[in-house]
Amino acid sequence: GPICSVCKEGYNKNAVEVCKPCSSAGVSIGFYALLTVLALTTLYFVLRKIFGKEKLTIANVSNEIQKATADDKHWSQRLKTKGKILTSFYQIISKLPSTLAVDYPDFYRGFTTAVNSVFNFNAIGLVSVGCFLPHHIYSFYGSFLVTTVTPIVLSLLLLIATLFQRRKLVDPHAANKLTASRFSLFYGFTYLIFASTTTMSFTAFLCNTYGDDPTEYLVADRSIDCNSPLHLKFKILSGFMILVYPVGITTLYTVQLVKHRHAIQKADNRDENNTIKHIVFLWRDYRPEFWWFEIYECLRRLSFTGMLVFFDPGSPPQLCLSMILALVSLLMYANNQPFEKPEENTLAQISSISIFLTLLAGILITLKESLSEEFSAQLGALLVIINTLVFAMVGAGILYKPIFRIITKCNEKHIHDADLKSMTEDVAYSVDKFIEYFKRLAESDANEAGWTPLDVKDWSGKKKKVKEWLEETGVKAEWRCANGDGPFDQARIKFVVDVDLETMMTSLSGIKNDHSMTVGTFMYVLDKGEDWRQVYRAIRMPWPFRQ
Repeated sequence: GPICSVCKEGYNKNAVEVCKPCSSAGVSIGFYALLTVLALTTLYFVLRKIFGKEKLTIANVSNEIQKATADDKHWSQRLKTKGKILTSFYQIISKLPSTLAVDYPDFYRGFTTAVNSVFNFNAIGLVSVGCFLPHHIYSFYGSFLVTTVTPIVLSLLLLIATLFQRRKLVDPHAANKLTASRFSLFYGFTYLIFASTTTMSFTAFLCNTYGDDPTEYLVADRSIDCNSPLHLKFKILSGFMILVYPVGITTLYTVQLVKHRHAIQKADNRDENNTIKHIVFLWRDYRPEFWWFEIYECLRRLSFTGMLVFFDPGSPPQLCLSMILALVSLLMYANNQPFEKPEENTLAQISSISIFLTLLAGILITLKESLSEEFSAQLGALLVIINTLVFAMVGAGILYKPIFRIITKCNEKHIHDADLKSMTEDVAYSVDKFIEYFKRLAESDANEAGWTPLDVKDWSGKKKKVKEWLEETGVKAEWRCANGDGPFDQARIKFVVDVDLETMMTSLSGIKNDHSMTVGTFMYVLDKGEDWRQVYRAIRMPWPFRQ
């Protein structure tokens, strides 16, 4: 190429854009990250098959996706907002070195290449495709077609699958629920591919000349003449893709949010409003008065990933504009606090600060003619630490509460002097003695076994809903330390139901509990007369309370 930017046959670019022999090019870190995600996803459904009652079928996988997209109580909803902030942040960060043409340290460029492979779904960048595919396939044109056409094909497949499933549903409510779930899935998909498709669509117009050669070469692939007949056709296709992705997705979000803005702003019942459940992905993360914030997010991401490519790479106007965008983003998050949860507002602000510091480092690198090898390595490591801080915050936020709860409960002592303590060794290894012990423990009271009531604060989940459930069902919950001096390690709940014994036994036997699956359960019926009976079922406590 004009500036030695095209690898010869038998060579492929590594993470820092240096041509290396195919034998040493290897694969991207993102490849292993993608394999890890796929492996964990597969493991999740396999474990559900092994430990759950559901079979691993396409229908059950579809139902799980429906719960994840439509059910606000699903575990994935706790991670969705943080996931959106992370995705947006890393999509922007991964594009800065190439968009700004800043010679960031090699270590940091390798990091952004791996991030780009994962968060921008750069499938071609995951492996050294130049070693086993012809150049015309893995060139800019091949990447362009994969990046822009694949989402359209997948969206059509989702539409066909949804229509096919709706035809099989008789209940209108179930059909509407399915449709809302699929719309949420579609909006989530458009959010994920917005940055990569936008950048790819605009990149086709970014050309430059080098030295005395008047030929304009494509910056993204300097083997391509921008004035060639083939590239002119791709420019027309790129214009169409701009209408489909940056313009089309932003317009779609805007129309839907403006149309339903009044319903979204009703904080008391918007979660139950069926007319806006199909666009729940666009508004649930934000406070009611910020119903429009997803539109701003589109424009912000469009500015970082699309608009900057129209400036000369590395020029003062481009660097200044990028700094202004980062500051505006930080001020928007800091002044408005648009997210429902305070920790998510903090996460968004930290991500904006990280972008600003990364841009500041880029300006310093541009102003300094050369960096010493030692300083370059230190700066690269510092930038990686700054950029991974956001991810570390998410991990810490997820693990903080359960770890804190476990530590608190482990340190909380329960002391009592009741007669009935924990099992002795001879009881544990004798079936008859164990049954006798269990019956006595199940029927014991506070005086005999030291049971103490479980307060609402001791339950997991939302305290308000726990309180309502306790009052509605009349459940009596108690726990204790079995040996009379230590952390709580045994718990029980009692409740009365008006059903026949066979139904109760079937219901209790069918209760899904991950801990009971490995150690078994114990259940017996105590005859209290013709009108009512007591049924007991025991399961082993989870670690670290297991005894």
